[in-house]
Amino acid sequence: RSWAWDRVLCKPIGFSLGFVKDEPHLFSPNPHTFGHPGAGGTLGFADPDAGIGFGYTMNRMDHRLRSPRALALAHALYTSPGLRRASR
Repeated sequence: RSWAWDRVLCKPIGFSLGFVKDEPHLFSPNPHTFGHPGAGGTLGFADPDAGIGFGYTMNRMDHRLRSPRALALAHALYTSPGLRRASR
């Protein structure tokens, strides 16, 4: 896994075996989470610690790379009472 400065996004991005590593606590509270934001605000990630996969897409493009709607849904997932809590 490596972190490097992305010249397009103008920020450090971490990659691991073709996946973007989660920026600390962006998608998930668990450190082994991996996934990828996409064009227009789409988001997909897996969290092996919690045993979940997450995918979000919409009908209209968002101008941001990380849609606030997608992040709000991911947050709602992790705060839902039915989610199996992973031991950290």
